[in-house]
Order: sequence, then C-alpha cells, then structure tokens
Amino acid sequence: MIQPHYSPEKQSKSKIFLTHLFTLSLSTLAFAIYLNFESPNINKTNSLIACLATFFSGSYALYKLGRYPGSKTLLNLPSIMIIIAGFIALIFTSLRLDYSRGIFTFGSIIIPLAIILQHRILKTNKKEQYLVIPFGCYKKLTDDHAHKYELLSVPGFGTREEVSISGILFDQHVNLPSNWQQFLAQAANKQVPIYDINQAYESVYGKSPLDHLPEPDSSTLRPHWIYRSLKRLLESSAIVITSPAWAPLVLFFAIAIKLESKGPA
Repeated sequence: MIQPHYSPEKQSKSKIFLTHLFTLSLSTLAFAIYLNFESPNINKTNSLIACLATFFSGSYALYKLGRYPGSKTLLNLPSIMIIIAGFIALIFTSLRLDYSRGIFTFGSIIIPLAIILQHRILKTNKKEQYLVIPFGCYKKLTDDHAHKYELLSVPGFGTREEVSISGILFDQHVNLPSNWQQFLAQAANKQVPIYDINQAYESVYGKSPLDHLPEPDSSTLRPHWIYRSLKRLLESSAIVITSPAWAPLVLFFAIAIKLESKGPA
C-alpha cells in the first residue's frame, strides 16, 4: 500500500491555518460574550469589525516580521498596534462612523493577548533552520547558535528539503566564488528566503560586526545636494508651520526664566 506523503510545507501551512482559526475563534467568542451583556447595534457592529480587522492585520504583520532571522518579534507588537489603531481611527473619523467605546476598550485588551497567544503557539511549533555560507562574519553566529544556524561546507541543500529551510545567510560584502553564487541563484529560484548575515548578526546581538564592515566610499560620505536642499526646505517649512504652537511656549518660558533668574553673578 502506498503511504500518503505530507510535505513539511503543507504541515506548516496547516499549523498556521489552525492557529489563526483558533485565535480568531477565541477572540470572536470573547467579543460575543461581551455583546451578550448589551443589545447589539450599528455602533457595536462597526467596532467589532474594526477589532477583527485589527487582529488580522496585527497577527499577519507579526508573522511576517517573525520570519526574519534573530528578530525579537513581540517587541514590535506595541508599534504595530499603534499604527493599526491610528489607521482605524482615521477611517472612523473620515467616514464619520459610529463606534462603541466599550468594545474598543475591551478589544484593546483582548486583541494583543490573542496575538501574543497565537505567536507563542506558532513559535512552539516552528523549527527555524538557516543555512550559512562560509564567507564573511559567520563564525560567531554559527558557534553560538549551531542548532539554528548550520554552516555549509559545500554549496547545495544535500539531503535537506528546501521547504524545511527557513532561509540562507550570506555576506553580501564578500565576493563569493562562482559555485556559491550559482547555489544562491538556485535557492532564489526555489523561493528559499535569502538574507544578509550582517543584518541577522545585528538582530541577534544588537550590534554590527565591526570586524567585517566594508570600507566607506568617500563619495557617499556627503549627501547629494538635492537631498540637502530638500531636507533644509522641509525642516524650515515644519518650523514655520508649527511655530504658532511652540512659539508662545518658548516666549512664556523665556519671560519666566528672565523674571526668576538673577543672571550671572
């Protein structure tokens, strides 16, 4: 009898789908329980749709950010939620939609907790495995995290399945031999993610690999004159536009300091 074959890619997608379904059901159940205490209306309906959209957007953004090697994904959650909340607020304000403060308050607590729970479940079921090309600043990364970053000795996947590889790390500042360049091209054609090992190093250790930084080009040290001119124009415009807001405060504090301070001895 022929045994059915389940690829790692299908298993991974199934786990992701089930996790999304579970956390969405949990969030919807929480909102349904909350709505049972009050009669539903258009305000609550709009707010519920906005909360579910926030959950989907936040979980998707966190999932995408979590695919990058060494990323501290949950640290991005507050900024993600602020951006999405600002976008939702802009839509409600522009379209003058009715909303429920109670549901938004309830959602501001439930949605981050549901996203964190979903992230933890995915993180538990996810096995990250990166292949490292042996050129550039790879040694510390592969020595400290050998279980996660596997150093290649020859170009190729060997007995590994491409779908089980989280990505390939290489130093883009190093001129690779032709056989390694061909391997990267083949990996890109097979849709295997390829990352710069210097950026992965920064994500893991919080600093740049100073021993392997390229020499700066003197021509790139000074910004282009167009950039400098536009920057000066934008800064001057911002100062003029916002001056009605900060100029009275500056004047007030200047007068207060003048009245309180005796000046130099």
